Amino acid sequence: MGPIKAFHLGLAQVSEITLFLALGLLVFPSQFGGIMAEALLLAIVLALVARPVGVALATALDRYSARERTLLGWAGLRGAVPVVLALLPVVERVTESIAFLNLTFFAVLVSTLLQGRRWSRSPCASGSPATAEADRPRGGAPATLR
Repeated sequence: MGPIKAFHLGLAQVSEITLFLALGLLVFPSQFGGIMAEALLLAIVLALVARPVGVALATALDRYSARERTLLGWAGLRGAVPVVLALLPVVERVTESIAFLNLTFFAVLVSTLLQGRRWSRSPCASGSPATAEADRPRGGAPATLR
């Protein structure tokens, strides 16, 4: 990995951390009590049903192996986008929008904690072309960027 790519990767990670910190200031864990069960169920359904089905449909015509589809379904996109979209009703002062934001934030948090480990080291990902670059040693890159 070249120095420019490493710099951009580091900058992206710092930006993502900053965005999550800013979004985290908008929710209050004391308000999670009433929505925890719903958010946990939502996160489980998304992780185990909706995301894998969506990946299967989106990659049906592509030549991905079952292992690669599993990796895409398990470690797929999640994060700030749902939380930012959940903020729109709050900005427009829609009734119950704070509960919707809290539900979304908690579901993203649970999903990230459950699925947020480094997938290039998982048995599902090892040897996959999708993670081949991540498995190669990166001479000179700081350990945090590996």
